[in-house]
Amino acid sequence: MVVDDNLDLAYTLGLMLEEIGHDHLVHDGREALTEAEAFRPDVVLLDIGLPGMDGYEVCRAFRDAGLVDLPIIAKDPSATRRP
Repeated sequence: MVVDDNLDLAYTLGLMLEEIGHDHLVHDGREALTEAEAFRPDVVLLDIGLPGMDGYEVCRAFRDAGLVDLPIIAKDPSATRRP
């Protein structure tokens, strides 16, 4: 599952992952929690800099919801900035 508020980046990652059978794409933390509880993704690509419920809060919410074995790859917002 891709969780990113940058629509272009999320869409691009989603297209790449769709090629290998993954198709969940969300744009905010609350939606990520709802989706993760509903279908238990294999892995989450998570933007730490989400507005509202940020990536750290999403991780805590996953843990509190019992999703403790869920692999999460976190992306810091500065990773996509150009110098």
